[in-house]
Amino acid sequence: MNPESGRGFTLLEALVTLVVVSIGLLGLLGLQTLNIANTQVSNARSIATMAADNMAERMRANPAGLNSNSYADVNNPAAGTAPSDDCASSVCTPAQMASFDAYQWDLGLSRLLPNGRGRVQCVDADTGDADACSLSSPHVISILWSESDKVADREGANDKCTAFNDAGDNVTDRCFQTTFLP
Repeated sequence: MNPESGRGFTLLEALVTLVVVSIGLLGLLGLQTLNIANTQVSNARSIATMAADNMAERMRANPAGLNSNSYADVNNPAAGTAPSDDCASSVCTPAQMASFDAYQWDLGLSRLLPNGRGRVQCVDADTGDADACSLSSPHVISILWSESDKVADREGANDKCTAFNDAGDNVTDRCFQTTFLP
């Protein structure tokens, strides 16, 4: 075997190895980026779940406000003006407490979730009476927020919250809904 014929072969092997390792590292970087994005999505969904439970607990703690339909139609109250009564430091009526609860809950959503906002709607169990929200009617608690990645695009539109999305841009909006039964 001629020693001249093998010259440069080791350098070629090193270059091929460098290319293969570089492709592998790029793949790992892509997986790490996807993992970070999915962690953020999971965190937002966990916050939405806990926030829905928080509102349900507020409603359970104020049965008089619940029975007087003070929680029947809550829609993004933090976007409006703050309630005049600070029920954290003074005594309030059940209706004032419901207004304070809804405002504080929605304000927390706007701080914890990107574009976070909440809604509570009563689904009347007895449509035969004049009451818009009969006693023991279920309440649907909805939370809407925006996600920074395009996971929502891949999963498709979330039909149950389309009416809640008043911004008109379904691209990255996500929604969590649960039903509260008093």
